[in-house]
Amino acid sequence: TFLYCFSRDMNNSLLQENNKNHNTMASIGCTLLTHLLIFLLWCILLPLIVVLLPFVVLAIIIRGTEALVYYCKYKCTPIRSTDLLWTFETPGNRMIISGMLQLDGKVYLETFRTSIRERLIEKKNEDGDLIYPQAQQYLEAGYVNYYWKNIGKININDHVYNLCQEPVKSETELQSLISEHSGKKFPNDNQRSPWEMVLVPYLTENSQVEKTVVVFRLKHAIADGSALAYFLINQLADNGNQTGTMIKKFTQRQRILLNIKALWYLPLVYAKIMLHPKEKNVLYTKELTGIKKQAWSKPIDLETVKRAKNRMNGTVNDVLVGCLSKAMGSYFQDCRQLSTKQNLTTIFAVDTRSSISEAQYFRNYVAGIVVKLPMYTETVEQSIQLSKAIFDRVKEIGEPISTYMGWHFLSFLLPAAVSKFFVFDQVGKTTASISNLMGPQYKVTINGHDVEMFAFWPPGTYTQSLSVSFCSYNEQIRMGIEVDTSVLQDPAPILNLFEEAVKNI
Repeated sequence: TFLYCFSRDMNNSLLQENNKNHNTMASIGCTLLTHLLIFLLWCILLPLIVVLLPFVVLAIIIRGTEALVYYCKYKCTPIRSTDLLWTFETPGNRMIISGMLQLDGKVYLETFRTSIRERLIEKKNEDGDLIYPQAQQYLEAGYVNYYWKNIGKININDHVYNLCQEPVKSETELQSLISEHSGKKFPNDNQRSPWEMVLVPYLTENSQVEKTVVVFRLKHAIADGSALAYFLINQLADNGNQTGTMIKKFTQRQRILLNIKALWYLPLVYAKIMLHPKEKNVLYTKELTGIKKQAWSKPIDLETVKRAKNRMNGTVNDVLVGCLSKAMGSYFQDCRQLSTKQNLTTIFAVDTRSSISEAQYFRNYVAGIVVKLPMYTETVEQSIQLSKAIFDRVKEIGEPISTYMGWHFLSFLLPAAVSKFFVFDQVGKTTASISNLMGPQYKVTINGHDVEMFAFWPPGTYTQSLSVSFCSYNEQIRMGIEVDTSVLQDPAPILNLFEEAVKNI
């Protein structure tokens, strides 16, 4: 613990120094100390694994036996180990991804239902297998695991319908309607798959031309945001089958080397997760109402953000997170809740896919890394520089891959109840979840209607009262925000402060 805290403090002091030339020896010393700590952690971990091996083997046998029984009796398939995390819902956070697409013109219900049936429910690959079988399945809990069970004949009317008949006439009314609907839980009648896409007629405040808002919701256990975005862009869209949500990040050789590095750093990453203290701020509470308020920012020009990131030698993510950090700091100052050197502890979702082909099916490849956003800076530029330093360190050690790898092992080896206890213990120390989704920078159409706007809201986990998303589409970025009413009745103040921070750069 001493070595961890000492190396962490050295890293933090280095992150805050602008002149790296005078810190070469300190940086080398910090790196050597970090690797010494990792070596000691492996010396502890490996004997522990050997001691626990009989119990692990027994757990695997029990899990496999239950899976065989469920398959023979009900034709169920066990949930993938990396999807298991997203089944741990609570009354305050139901683990449902929600979002919206604003389409130009009036979309007719039956036409849209036909598209969903052809492009989602009955869509098959070249081998004749369903691409999205989860659209016709529901989750059933076993004694030690969860299983996907086929519904049989799906009733599309339960999943695609008009949320209201009369057009919504203002953005405020639209946000209120979406918030109310997104807070509802899916019926647990074992006859419906946990997903839906509903239509809302909408008259914008500046035009009397009717538009259509598609509100989509699905259980996070079905897919993560990248897989969902791939479906929306490359399957549901008329002009799909383009590069869409992401480009290839690594070659095969780079991927192997990155996995080796991530495996080496794995004990340190999980030590950091287990040792970080519990959050203490005005947004942290264990008494969530489960009633959410959702909103989205005004469009932000992507080119403007790119110019800022080039000027600061960072990434678009560094700029957006830095602006969010400054906005949260200003919000806490307004609430008189900000002390010196205070951070906001978040779980930042990182996609671990190496190529777009891995997003073609509904899967979860997201890793949640613990990130402390600095809220004590005086300027937006300082917030961006600190955010850049934090994420540079995360990328340097391959922390997302380490987290994903460790969770894959834990969820495979341990019963669901034990994994749930571990997740709740660690996530319960954080306040917010953050996600960044890169959409296509061209306009797509659905049923002949241009998609004008795209926003989404990732779910919080356990006690997290705040969820934030950044979504880029058609050369614009929007921030989506979801808050629990136990801590904040209106997310507009945070949105306004974020937009102000963006203007300042």
